[in-house]
Amino acid sequence: MVKASVNGDGGVFDMNDFLEGLKLNITQFQKMSIAAGCDFLRNVKGVGIQRAFEMASSGGDMLEALSHKGADEEYCGNFIKAMTVFNHQTVFDLECCSTVPLKKWDTDPSMDFQYLCA
Repeated sequence: MVKASVNGDGGVFDMNDFLEGLKLNITQFQKMSIAAGCDFLRNVKGVGIQRAFEMASSGGDMLEALSHKGADEEYCGNFIKAMTVFNHQTVFDLECCSTVPLKKWDTDPSMDFQYLCA
């Protein structure tokens, strides 16, 4: 289901349809998005959306593939932090009328990670 409008009302996209069309799961899509460059992390030189899609859809280790393109340890650490933000960012829950993490934490996160997701 894709609904779009050119009058400024916005659009609604069904993520499942989107992922199915790309033949990616949500984790692969997140990794592709981060590797291509996002608000949380710049892309590695030479890695745009096409190359990031190829890396994500290959099923291989994204950080290893990025390392081969020049990503250093600091970049890889920041990549993991960006994945944390993608998964645990604070969102508003309409059912309880409160802010909650998008995905519940499996463990107690460090204050640094909690701060990143707030």
